Order: sequence, then C-alpha cells, then structure tokens
Amino acid sequence: MYITEVKNARDALLFVTQSLRTITVKDVINALGVSIIFLILYAGLYLCIGDAFLPTGPAWAVMVVWLASNIGGFLSELIGVPAPVGMICAGLFLRNVHGAILIQGLKNSWSKEIRGAALAVIFLRSGIEIDLSIFKRIGVPAVKLLLIPGLVEAFFNGGLAVALFDVSALFGFALGFILKAIGPALVIQLMFELQQKRLGTAKNMPTVVVAAASFDDMVAITGYTIFINIAIQGSDNKAWRIAQGPLSVIFGILLGFVASFACSCTVLWNNKYKRIIMLIVSALSMKYFFDQYHFESGGALAALSLGLTVKELWRRKWPKYLASQDEEPAEIIQDAEKAIVFLWRFILMPLLFCLIGTSILFSTLPVSTIQDACALIVSGLSVRMVVTFLVMLTSGYSWVECIWFAIAWTPKATVQAALASLPGEAIARAYPVGTPGRERYVQWGVDAQVTAVFEILISGTLGCLMVRWITPKLLKQETEEAFLARQASARATITKAASLTHGRHGHKGPPSFRAGNGVAVIDTMTGDDALNHGNLVEDHVERLEELASVLIETGIRDGEDSARLYGQRLKSGVRALTSRLHHAVNPKDVIGAEAYRQAVEELNERRRAGPATSGLTFRGSRQLPPLPPLEGSSEEIGSFRTTGASGAGGVGGDVELGAAPDAAGPAAGPAAGSAARGA
Repeated sequence: MYITEVKNARDALLFVTQSLRTITVKDVINALGVSIIFLILYAGLYLCIGDAFLPTGPAWAVMVVWLASNIGGFLSELIGVPAPVGMICAGLFLRNVHGAILIQGLKNSWSKEIRGAALAVIFLRSGIEIDLSIFKRIGVPAVKLLLIPGLVEAFFNGGLAVALFDVSALFGFALGFILKAIGPALVIQLMFELQQKRLGTAKNMPTVVVAAASFDDMVAITGYTIFINIAIQGSDNKAWRIAQGPLSVIFGILLGFVASFACSCTVLWNNKYKRIIMLIVSALSMKYFFDQYHFESGGALAALSLGLTVKELWRRKWPKYLASQDEEPAEIIQDAEKAIVFLWRFILMPLLFCLIGTSILFSTLPVSTIQDACALIVSGLSVRMVVTFLVMLTSGYSWVECIWFAIAWTPKATVQAALASLPGEAIARAYPVGTPGRERYVQWGVDAQVTAVFEILISGTLGCLMVRWITPKLLKQETEEAFLARQASARATITKAASLTHGRHGHKGPPSFRAGNGVAVIDTMTGDDALNHGNLVEDHVERLEELASVLIETGIRDGEDSARLYGQRLKSGVRALTSRLHHAVNPKDVIGAEAYRQAVEELNERRRAGPATSGLTFRGSRQLPPLPPLEGSSEEIGSFRTTGASGAGGVGGDVELGAAPDAAGPAAGPAAGSAARGA
C-alpha cells in the first residue's frame, strides 16, 4: 500500500519524478474511472442515508479522515517514516487548521465506535498470527525480552507519571502499561526486512524479536485492565470496581474461547467468505457486548482469545463432527489472515491513527503538558533500552548484539493508538458532569491521551529509523551461500526423513516403532506430504522424554540404580537437544530427521553409562526401539535405509535404522549395520 524502498527526501523526489514520467494515458483513464465510481457511490449513499453524507455530516467527516490519513501515510513512507506517524499528523492537521472545518461534523460517538472496532481487529489479528511453536522453540530469550523490559518500563513510567502529572499511582501504572506496548505491525515488518537482507539470521535474532512482539499486546492490555478499574472507581461499589479488572480478563478470555468453537464449525461455514464474516462479526460483537456492560478491555481480550484458539481448532480439524475433514487447515488460516490484514491496513488503521490525531487540540493544551509527556516518554525509553541490553546480555548474545536488541525493542504505535482514549472514556463514565473534583480526573485522561500520541510520534519514528540505520552497522550479514545451504539442508532433511512426522496435523500421530530381526522399523509417509508440515520435532522429543521416564521408573521399581541414572542423564540430554533446536535459523524448517539423528548421538553417549534397555514396554502396548549400536560416525548412525516403493519425494515404504546388537545378538548387529551403511 505504501512505498517502503524510499529512505530519504532525495529518494522521494526521485521517486515522484520517475512516477510522473511513467504515467500513461491508460493510467489517467483508470484513475478517471475509479473517481467516477466513487462519485456515483457517494451520490447513492447520500440519496439513501441523507444529511450524514453532507459536508457537515459525520459520514462526510469519516470519509475525509480516511482520505487524509492515507495521504499522510503515503507521504511519510516516502521519506522513510512509518505510515502511522503520517496518519497521526494528518489528524492533527485536520483538527488544528482552520477550525477543523473539514471534519466539523465528526461525532464523538462515531469516533468511539470506530476505535472500538479497530481495537477488536487489532487483537483478533494478533491472536491469529501468534505462532506458539516458534515462541516455544525460541524459549527463554523471547520470554525475557517479552516480560522484563516492558514491565520495568511500565512501572517506571507509572511512578514518574505520579510526579509529573499528579495522578494516582494506580492510574500512573495503567498509563505505564499503555506506553510499554511494542507496535507489532512496525516491529514485525522491520524484522521481515532484516531477514530478507540476512542480517542477524545466523543467530536467529529477528525471530526472537518477532516471537516476543506477538505476545506483547496481551501483556499490555491485561496490565492496563487491572489497574484502570482500580484507579477509576467513581460512585460505584469499590469492591465491584476492584474485581472488575480481573473479571474483564477472565470473562474476555472465556467468551473468546467459546466463540472460537462456533467459528471452527467449518461444516456450517463451508466457504471462506462465510468463515471470514463469522470470525470478524464475532470479534466485533464481543467487543461491543463488553462495552455495553463497561468491560471495555474484555472485548479486546475476547478477540485475541478467539483468534488464537480458532486457529488451533482449524489446524486440528476440531470439533470432529462439525469441522470439515476435507479442507486444508493451512488454506483456511491463510484466507482469514489475508482478510483481517486487508480490513486493518486498508480501512481501520487509517481511521484509527487519524482519529487519534484529531483528538488533540493544541490551543487548549498547556505547554507544560507536552513537555511533561515528552520527558516521560524519553525517560521511559532510556530505562527500557538499558534493561533490554542487560537482559539480552544474560541470554548469550554479545554486547554489540544487545545494543541492537535495545534499539529494535523500541518502536511503538498500534496499542497506544487503540488505548489512548480509553482512560478518558472511563473517567467520563465514572465521574458525570457535576461530580466534585471531576476536572482533575478529566485532566488525567487528557494527559494520558497526549502522552500516548507523542509516544507514537517519538518512539515510532525514531525507533524505526534507528533500526534501519544502525542494523547494518551492528549485525553481520550471513552469506548467501551459508543461508541457502542451510535452507537446502533443511529441505533435504524433510525429503529424506519424512517418516518422522505426524501427530499434530491430523495425520497418524507419532511415528510407530516396531522392533524385529534386530532392526528398528519406522513407518513413513511420502516426501510430498512431509513438505506440507513444519512442526515435526515435538513428537520425537516427547518420545525420548517418555523413554527417559520409563527408564527412571524401571530403575526405581527394580532397584536398578544404573537404569535410573541412565534415564536422568538421558532427560538432561533431551533438554540440551531441545535447546539447540530452539536456536535454529528457521525453527519451522528444523524437522524430525535431524532431531532423531542428534538424539541417536545423545543415546550413544548416554548408553556408555548404563545398561541396555531393549524390550521395555512403551505406553503399555508398543515396544521401544532397541538402542542403536555404539560404533559408527554420526553420519552412519543417522543414515536411513528405505525399503518398499518410493514416494513422490524419494521416500516411501519403511525406513530402517542401523542394527541393534542387544536385540538381535552380536552376529546380527554388524550385518544389519553394514546393510544400512550400504543404502
């Protein structure tokens, strides 16, 4: 939608000049045709609805806001500034120039409902785009980045707001949670650009930031909800107001969970249009339902819970009898994501950011308010960057890489725009006109809104510019050969060992092991099927963990200390293996064959310290595979021999792992091992 290749004013001028030179008669005709269509549409809406579409009506004002916002976003992208910044500036222009004549018909009620819809769609998109598997694989670094810097900044900003704005501590903490939230749209786009340039990909650094940013909205809205309901009590029952914060969180998550089951019934919603409409209407309905009963934040959490849960239900094709078993889950999820992104980027994002800009009237703002807001923002960002640096330094990154994390974890926009007006609305509802001391609380709402807007202007602009400018100077670019070699290796592993899939994508479950004639036989699937699935590690790590548990239990039951010790050491080895997998360049490409090969190496190492374990029962009915031989290199141990007809990907039938002397005897071991090596 916007130009992202232009980075400065000179490039912008060059881009405009080249664009004007390339305009053809056909382009002019196309533009004229679109303009005529819009004019006819506008005339029809006016004749149908009436005065709302006149220049003094609210519908006209919304149209002007949308158009001005898109122009502002386009122009800001031309000079390398994030589009939301230009959209806010467009709103500031409309509100503060010539008495806001172009948007004089804009009603607060319309603005409020549009912001509510945008908030619901933001969190619905966050939920449906969260990748739990990536977050799980990245592990501790992402958790640290998600929680520690943001929480420290939230409470620091809350305390500083008490001193600067003379608000209560609880209101200050609510404001702190508004200000701490990272803008996922900005951050994820930036990280995508870095991945394309292969900057930091060798240590998976962009993926760490993306994984943490995916959950940051949820932490921010939860903290804000809890504190704002305690801080703004009004004349309501105080116990109820205090309980309302946690109840908003609980009810929102629960209702979203319930709604996700309704949306996952793909037998009813049997085409993508029905599914998309059901999903979006459900999110909006829950948001307005919670608003009706003054649980504003509950609607956002319900939308997030809906998106996160329905994606998993689609993926698992559940509920079993109400979900179509014929449609591909990946296509269903992709269709939903595309529709939500379109709704957000083309309609709601321009309206939300521009409307936030129109809420600021400079003529009524004391200069001290802007000064205090900027001081709070700069101080909070400074603390956040220092804490981020220290946190990532303890996660195994160099000090230069930690500086990059500190800068990359600063761009903000979306959550601040969505939540900026909520404190003021809560105050207006809790303290009606005529309530003693109302003016003081109203000023709190104004201070919060102004601070949130300037947070976007400062951190959104400087954060994105700094990331783009400093990343090439701090991070090493992975060579194309190394990057492609890793990708090729991962894809070759998929084709070679498609047998080690299943379980999480509606297939057969974990790979079935059968012990016979001294050989562990593994049922397989074709290479083409395996190429469609990326989460192929977990089942095999779980199998090894269960093996360790069986060993420990057997040792305790039979008094065999060596078996118990072997199981404990194996469990430790599995944890180390999992940690290595979590730091892979592209976690989705790390699949079962590589995991099993490394696990075999771990087993060989552990086996030297304990007895043979062939013959132990697994899950009460199946036999564990015999332990592999101690001899042989990692390549030999990890080699597979294919028997039976080959599949489309060169893999089919049964795959055999090298012989196990403990199961087949000394004579069988070398023979089977030789056969495997000769494959």
